[in-house]
Amino acid sequence: MNKKKKWVGWLLLFMVTLGLSGCSYSESDIEDSAVSVVNQILHEQNDIDLDCEEVIITESYEDNTYDAKATLSDSSVIDINIEYYPDKDNYVYVEIPQEEMASLYY
Repeated sequence: MNKKKKWVGWLLLFMVTLGLSGCSYSESDIEDSAVSVVNQILHEQNDIDLDCEEVIITESYEDNTYDAKATLSDSSVIDINIEYYPDKDNYVYVEIPQEEMASLYY
């Protein structure tokens, strides 16, 4: 009986964890996804030889939009805007404002 209770307890814990993780992205998931999008914008769209190393959300809004800071491989930090679309397979859209992009060209 004791082994059965443990097994049911672990199964319940697994189901709750699985259910919570499938509901939506956390802010850290959005930050992680934004890193690759920033890299794509830098490399593929602007031919800039810098890598995004980290994205930190600085402000979140009720409409799934975020202000964030992206730290680049040269230690510069730029402001970015993130939009999260949970209804579109957790799609993350990133915008680097024009003045921030201009600061990356030497």
